[in-house]
Amino acid sequence: MATLIRYPDANPESTSVDGFAQYADGGGGTWGAYRGSTGSSSFPDSNIIRAQIHQHPSITNEYREMDRTVLLFDTSAMGAGATVSGATLGLVAISGTNQDDFSDSIAIVTSNPASNTNVEAADYSSLSTTLQATVK
Repeated sequence: MATLIRYPDANPESTSVDGFAQYADGGGGTWGAYRGSTGSSSFPDSNIIRAQIHQHPSITNEYREMDRTVLLFDTSAMGAGATVSGATLGLVAISGTNQDDFSDSIAIVTSNPASNTNVEAADYSSLSTTLQATVK
């Protein structure tokens, strides 16, 4: 069985992308409102990809920001008609200020960004709820 190792391109992206789209309004909104938003900004060339949620500091069950990571990989070297029998994605959580113990989950879902080499604010809503791996 052949193995293909791929990483997203470094900046500038030419065949893949790693970045994130964000919805932030600085106020407060429900989980459903933030989940269903169309996005407000993007960070396509960030050195850090983020998947984070900022809860409102004084209002329970309200949020101020949600970031969604978009990772695309160039798999053209596999050739047309190739069958993928398994994949491994490695992510590392880092801490900063005001972080919890990272006991929550991150879901891997499908996306449909407007470009293979850029992340736009509207791509925030291109992420589906179709799980591509078991959430642990």
